[in-house]
Amino acid sequence: MKAIGQIQLQIADGVSVSMQTGAGQSVPTLLEDRLREALMRVGEVAQAQGRGVALLFDEAHSVYDRQAKHQFPLGALLSALVAAQDNDEHPMPIMLVLCGLPPLIGNIHAARSNAERLFRAEAIDNLSLTPEPPEQLSAAAQALVRPATDITYAPGIAERVAHDVDGYPYFIQWFGETLWEAADLEGTTTITAELYDRERVTIQRSLDEEFFEPRYRDARQADQGALRVAASLGGERFTKADLVAAASRSTGALSQSLIRLISDNLVYRDDHGVYAYTAPMFGDFMRRRHPRFPEDQ
Repeated sequence: MKAIGQIQLQIADGVSVSMQTGAGQSVPTLLEDRLREALMRVGEVAQAQGRGVALLFDEAHSVYDRQAKHQFPLGALLSALVAAQDNDEHPMPIMLVLCGLPPLIGNIHAARSNAERLFRAEAIDNLSLTPEPPEQLSAAAQALVRPATDITYAPGIAERVAHDVDGYPYFIQWFGETLWEAADLEGTTTITAELYDRERVTIQRSLDEEFFEPRYRDARQADQGALRVAASLGGERFTKADLVAAASRSTGALSQSLIRLISDNLVYRDDHGVYAYTAPMFGDFMRRRHPRFPEDQ
């Protein structure tokens, strides 16, 4: 457009339409074009060195397209990656790894038709609580024991911690670090049942205040009410039918709350009509700290 300068179209006798770019103005580069150019340049450098590039993105569920706002960051990234990898003359040695909460797969599918075919999907679940030979410890308990080279766990305590957090890796890390520090402060090298019983209350409090509470507070007031009603049903998942039956709000209002809670990454669709919390033990937290209000009836 800058090179042409002006376009004029005659549409009738004495009537024409023209468009002029104006001096010093240029059409802004699209995000997809900029990403493609960046990937191509990185790929060329790697290819010249006989190497490959792996782009690793955590919390990738937080990047998704917003059609209503004409924002397509995920679609632009995927399209740029395809353009770099499918270059007929010089396909670039670039790999993309995305890690995130369960909504990630749906976001990828919505961003680009058949985009899920570009990836090999691996579901990373909680660590197993089943004892495994030769140590006869579960994978979750081993995640506590193996890194603790200077600290040991009394018999059965590592498994107890692992079961208390349902094998969730992040919580294993949280509990393990706090227990290690507590043992160090006491001048002991063994995490006993007495030490764990004493520290568990403190650990749970810090987990509530630093991990769970901010997520609850980030939700809109109406959506907080939906969370309270859902938690009152028990467990860590719930059905939409049970939620509608238990709440006083209309089905339409609850549906909108669920859509927003999914968008905010607080819940996800686990199955048709079945929802689960993205943070493990969130339902238990809600029942302890935010029980159902009378007006939620």
